[in-house]
Amino acid sequence: MCFWGWRFPYFWNGGFWNMSFMMLLGLFFWISIILLIVYAIRSFSKGYIRNNKEEFLDTLKKRLSLGEITYEEYEKLKKIILE
Repeated sequence: MCFWGWRFPYFWNGGFWNMSFMMLLGLFFWISIILLIVYAIRSFSKGYIRNNKEEFLDTLKKRLSLGEITYEEYEKLKKIILE
């Protein structure tokens, strides 16, 4: 008999179910971390795209006010930017 008892080789007195539970818990942990990273990347990139659209629209408004483009061109470019 071993010093730790006869159940020691079976994953510290939990048997097969303890090992399965720990594997599922580890899998859940890593999936959660990956989803958190994907969510963070998407949220930051959406903010960047939104800011770029606002900058482009501001540039279009300035070009329209300076007379560099017509109102029809402004509307066409605005539609392209907002898509």
